[in-house]
Amino acid sequence: MMRIPAWAFARLTAAALLALPLLTHAAPPAGRAAPFRLAAHLPVDGVAEIVAATPDGMTLLFTSADAGRVGVVDIRQPDRPALKDWIDVRLHGVGEPTSVAVTPDGRFAVVAIRMDDDQHNARRGLLRIYDVRRPEQVRHVKDITVGVGPDSLALAGQGRTLRAVIAIEDEETNAKGDALLGGQRPGFIEVVGLQTLYGGRDSGLQRMDLVEALRGTDGVLYAHDPQPEFVSISPSGRRAAVSLQENNAIAIVDLSDARRARLERVFSAGIVERQGNADLAKDKEVRLKDSFRGRREPDAISWVNDDVLALANEGDGKKDENGSLPGGRGFTLMDARGRVVHEDNGALEAIAVRHGHYPDGRSAAKGIETEAITAARFGKTPYLFVGSERGSFVAAYQITGWTSPSLSSCCPPASLRRA
Repeated sequence: MMRIPAWAFARLTAAALLALPLLTHAAPPAGRAAPFRLAAHLPVDGVAEIVAATPDGMTLLFTSADAGRVGVVDIRQPDRPALKDWIDVRLHGVGEPTSVAVTPDGRFAVVAIRMDDDQHNARRGLLRIYDVRRPEQVRHVKDITVGVGPDSLALAGQGRTLRAVIAIEDEETNAKGDALLGGQRPGFIEVVGLQTLYGGRDSGLQRMDLVEALRGTDGVLYAHDPQPEFVSISPSGRRAAVSLQENNAIAIVDLSDARRARLERVFSAGIVERQGNADLAKDKEVRLKDSFRGRREPDAISWVNDDVLALANEGDGKKDENGSLPGGRGFTLMDARGRVVHEDNGALEAIAVRHGHYPDGRSAAKGIETEAITAARFGKTPYLFVGSERGSFVAAYQITGWTSPSLSSCCPPASLRRA
């Protein structure tokens, strides 16, 4: 049995108590893909959103934004996970952790902190870095000031080449979370040198603006307000992909120069067209019979190899003047130039219906809202894990054939579904 590990999820979101699902990889029946099964769940006090794992797969760290804390979970025994500690990551009582990542050697955890910025106060965010080699005695190492309102971060390189790529979203919001400034403080991508943690020469902070690139991209709705959302690093470490969710776009960053990153391209994530296999009515009946055009508007994204990206097409906007809806209600495989390799085309929603995980109350909104996605290998076999926020499940696909992912397993027992 291979221990899970929470890197099987790009993002997990819930309110109040969240069950952190731990998966184990079971022996496959003859001639079939190996299934995954739910090994345990761990209720936590607060909200668990972003999850990272140490390289040995024995410890998880997760953000609890409203509480200003990062939780530490021991999963040496996957069927008996234990919450070991809480790290208060606030500075003088202020701070909202939005993302966490662990260095490839397991030595440091890097936490992105939003410092209570709003439409009136452009307070810059922080990277807070902790030594996590001894999970029972986590130690703060240093802080680095970054842009306003950091969201997702991912780490590229290792040791003296280590850098963080951060989506500086800067949502320009009030206390209710409403964006009010309309791009007066446009978000951007920031690449932060972390080489000094290992005695190297620091490459500093590099800002990559996105407004001009978005203005030259077809199908973009808010070129003046990029709002980058989620970051993924390619397996080779030579590229980063960043979702610009509200703009239905993807930015590709060239990291091949260890000292200087470069914005390679920005392209539209495009439109999904579903014909007669969606449910658009909140009517207490699930009938997959409707058609629609939907902007993919991916939240989480993940490289499945150095050329292909997986997109979780959650949606975040509103119906536009052309009648297209936000969200593709599934997932897409796309190459790094924006060409579609595989489209889910409603298959995942049909699976959710069969397993009793389709949220009819969200039919008129964005359906199952695929929000989490990540690729991982178990042995030599590549898999794709797709998480549905509203359906409260994770589907595992074997992806030995890039154009035709094969479902391996899906959905926890109904008794564990979120109310």
